[in-house]
Amino acid sequence: MINKKLLALICVSSMVLSLAACGSAEQKAADPAPEAVESTDTAEAPEKEEVSEPATEEDTAEETEEVSEESESSAEFSLGTINGNVYENDFLGIRIAIPDDMAFANEEELAQLSSTTADLLKDQAKVKDMIENGSVIIACYASTDNSKSPLYTINLTMQSFSSMGLSAIAVKNFSEEDILSAASDSVIQALGNGGFTNVKTNIEDVEFLGEKHASMSITAEIEGYGTLYEREVVVISNDCIASYTASAFGTDSDETTDVLKYVQKY
Repeated sequence: MINKKLLALICVSSMVLSLAACGSAEQKAADPAPEAVESTDTAEAPEKEEVSEPATEEDTAEETEEVSEESESSAEFSLGTINGNVYENDFLGIRIAIPDDMAFANEEELAQLSSTTADLLKDQAKVKDMIENGSVIIACYASTDNSKSPLYTINLTMQSFSSMGLSAIAVKNFSEEDILSAASDSVIQALGNGGFTNVKTNIEDVEFLGEKHASMSITAEIEGYGTLYEREVVVISNDCIASYTASAFGTDSDETTDVLKYVQKY
């Protein structure tokens, strides 16, 4: 039987992934764009009469409003809902339909995984504020019977780019591969601290939601339980970092891409 501590460790890398993305974002936002550096070295100083007037407060407000309108989503924020073996999230435009041998975690279990309370998770406005302030929330988690081997799990975590103080324009400079690359060392360290050994990561493209997305494959071993195979796919949508993680534990082969097929466009 796989204990609850080990189940929590299987979720930990997806939490670390989103948190590591924050540090990567702040660093990239601080770095000067190559074009800006080059133009500083080569451009001639303009003549006095050609210098443009500074933007007024009205101009700045109009530009900010345009960015806000472009970045706003028509879908209202939501952690999603579960109906039997189907999880649906209108905000992300996805559903996760799991087979009969899997079950979704209930509200109390989700709250424990996200280090919060079930009552708080029911308040979508408060959850939205938490995410925008930097929290990483597990929106759904499903697994097979943890008393049997092999164990298969799938979970979805959500974090907001707004918590990083980035504009909609700045977010466009990030790729899924950037986020995964920034998280690799942190994932290895987190699993190592949890007792896993021989932890390895690899970033590669996979077919997900009918499109090609970057993914991180993870393998790790723990004495007495066997090998953990895990795969994480990050999708940037509606000012949100949505991280989908599938795992296969105690198997002889990587079956995580098959588990990710439970995620469908809504």
